[in-house]
Amino acid sequence: MNILAIESSCDETAAAVVRDGRTVLSNCIASQIEMHTIYGGVVPEIASRKHVEAVTGLADQAVDQAGLTKRDLDAVAVTYGPGLIGAVLVGVNFAKGAAMALDLPLIPVHHVRGHIAANYITHPDLKPPFVCLCVSGGTTLVVDVRSYTEMEVLGGTRDDAAGECFDKVARVLGIGYPGGGPMDRLADGGDDSRYELPRAHVSGHELDMSFSGLKTASLNLIHNAEQKGETLDLRDFSKDQHFTQPPAHYTDASLIRAMEEQGIGRPSTYAPTVSTILDREYVVKEGKYLHITNLGRVVTALMKERFSDIADLKFTANMEQKLDAVEEGRQPWREVLRDFYGEFDQDLKQAEKDLEGVRIKVPDEVSEEICPECGRNLVVKSGRFGRFLACPGYPECNFTMPLVVEMPGRCPKCGGRLLKRTGTSKKTNKQYTYYCCEHLNSKDEAAKCDFMTWDVPVKDDCPVCGQTMFKKSGRGFKRPFCINPACSNFLPEEKRGYPKKKTEGEAPAAETAETEEKAPAKKTVKSTAKKTTATKKTAAKSTEKKTAAAKTTGTKTTTAKKATVKKTTSKKTAENQAE
Repeated sequence: MNILAIESSCDETAAAVVRDGRTVLSNCIASQIEMHTIYGGVVPEIASRKHVEAVTGLADQAVDQAGLTKRDLDAVAVTYGPGLIGAVLVGVNFAKGAAMALDLPLIPVHHVRGHIAANYITHPDLKPPFVCLCVSGGTTLVVDVRSYTEMEVLGGTRDDAAGECFDKVARVLGIGYPGGGPMDRLADGGDDSRYELPRAHVSGHELDMSFSGLKTASLNLIHNAEQKGETLDLRDFSKDQHFTQPPAHYTDASLIRAMEEQGIGRPSTYAPTVSTILDREYVVKEGKYLHITNLGRVVTALMKERFSDIADLKFTANMEQKLDAVEEGRQPWREVLRDFYGEFDQDLKQAEKDLEGVRIKVPDEVSEEICPECGRNLVVKSGRFGRFLACPGYPECNFTMPLVVEMPGRCPKCGGRLLKRTGTSKKTNKQYTYYCCEHLNSKDEAAKCDFMTWDVPVKDDCPVCGQTMFKKSGRGFKRPFCINPACSNFLPEEKRGYPKKKTEGEAPAAETAETEEKAPAKKTVKSTAKKTTATKKTAAKSTEKKTAAAKTTGTKTTTAKKATVKKTTSKKTAENQAE
């Protein structure tokens, strides 16, 4: 029996063909680990989209690698849960469609049971009964496997799974994702008595575990060391760790993940929430990161001051739970609305009374860019077409320019920041993008730097000289290159993929003159030929028309003669009859 198996419960899309439940004929996996590493965990929405992109091709690949055709399949199996609901639905819907299209039975597989059953493939001689410890990213269980279908959970985690604990602590330590592997390698040879951390044991329940306390204690240990300015004695960890760095700005994905962890919103509201704060300019996106604006700070402070109950994570999460209860019919909606609106109405009326006539000024966001006309620091303004830089001296000085974006790397000439800027061509009125040093328009002539390029700076440094590398602008993957002429890794401009420039003296003047003289002659010949051809075609067409006309005339004449003969004959016949 050949079974096509589909798995999409988390961050890996997998398709395999298994024969008789023991022999794996093919196993194809599309991993998303590198994609989620930058977020320190799996982002559900991204995972779901990538499953959609990969599942069809993987299924075809699995069947081909097994040396079978779709007609050789006897059933389709799929993981139906537990897992990330959006990711699970991708695999289930695909499996349903495949089973229906191929007229095959569909086998739903429980995720944890699938983990346990994998032991039969790894150990072909294994047979129940046995005890299995099942540990994955979201599952930690001790299971009594009595038969192939009969199982009993003997113990498990009361809160967080072991994998989740590893991932979150590893994210704070900055040692990568997933955290289990790096932490295991780093802990080899470490001193387990160096720091006092709680055990995952639950008193009175020998086979149950709790990893929430261990996770919290580990995070507190790191944060306390950070606040005290102490460096943790972590010989096991990488040398690149920095515990005093501020947390990274949110991205769309990491913000959604944080909302998910806090119980704020639901999958259907995550994207609209992010869009709203962007549209209202409470935050702005610089690259892939979200940065709070002064308007966002003012609004947040006002909400905390006037509506402290609402501007609270616990309130929002609790309200989401109440709305879920209303949807499921466990709580009347009028009661929920009454409890919320009673206090909110009072707070709203009080806020309107207190703020009547009060004008709240949002302070300008001062940039490091200098106005080239008056020397003031430019400030960030908002207009019809988005944010831009303007001189605060308006109307005396009306200088404006597009908002600059800081790029990775450093200036190869002076070591300053690299900025992305835009300009408008005076000839074509089209916008263009270029990259330059932050000191390009500096008032201080000694600090002024003229570095400017069309190439895009990248985060990777040259492995030879250590300077910032660049890549050619444009869509798609472009290989980075070093622009330092003194470096052995230097890539000359003619080898960077640019169109070749015509140099002076490439073609001698005599040859150019010759070419210019010959060009009109060729055009004359061509035009003459065209005219001759056209004349011939016209003559041919006229001849055809005359021939056709002649034929038509001849036909008409013959017909007329025949008609005349008939008329004459009929007349003679009539005369003879009269006589």
